[in-house]
Amino acid sequence: LVLSLLASISTVTTATSPAFVLPSSSLQSKTCTNQRSTPLYEQNKDTNVEIPSFITNKVLQQVYPAMLQHQSLYGNVNIPLGTSEGKKCKTLRRLYAENKLSEEEVELLSRLDFRWSSLEDIYEEADFDELLGRLIEYEKEHKNNYQVPKKYPLDPELGAWVTMIRRIGPDQITPQSRRTKLDAVNFAWKSTRSCGSSFMSHFRQVKDKTELSEEDKKWVNSIRVVYEKGNLSDARVKYMDQLKIDWRTPVE
Repeated sequence: LVLSLLASISTVTTATSPAFVLPSSSLQSKTCTNQRSTPLYEQNKDTNVEIPSFITNKVLQQVYPAMLQHQSLYGNVNIPLGTSEGKKCKTLRRLYAENKLSEEEVELLSRLDFRWSSLEDIYEEADFDELLGRLIEYEKEHKNNYQVPKKYPLDPELGAWVTMIRRIGPDQITPQSRRTKLDAVNFAWKSTRSCGSSFMSHFRQVKDKTELSEEDKKWVNSIRVVYEKGNLSDARVKYMDQLKIDWRTPVE
């Protein structure tokens, strides 16, 4: 099975010019029932995929074969967080924002439909009605009360969008017409999935506190360190600013 999947990946030929061949995404219509719990690139990283000569960024060189395999399995190159490859994709987004990718590298990733925004920011940028339509189609197929996984390999954008809607909540979502549309299809505002964001779990625990436990202080300080290193997303900075304490200075 592994060999047959690897054989389906189009080999990208090396060239002296920015010309390249994009891999096919013939498995884009795979259903959730056929997806692997462990991505193929975690099981076999020896892909024999040639890296185009114009790719000079080391992070992109490392993750490029995995992106092609993810596309072959799930129809897109947007590897979710939770694996080393997903973290490299996040790094690519930061490098792009810092203008540290070449024009050829950006063009290649754009033609592969690589998502330049983080999953947490996708709600603000996505077309609401388009995503609502995809959500309805998801429910028709799965009939699980709209319990789309946050890290949904077949449609990462949909998973992130649903997650952000639930974080915003029915009382704070704007405009009001969006809540009306979601209520009309009996959208479940609370997730019944056991897995969730560790950040959001801790955030909810300390959000309204003015006095923190030792465990709370440890968590807040760990987030501050991430922030100081420039690795905290804008979305999470906004969440932290809702705290009733000054989280940007060491909490003792």
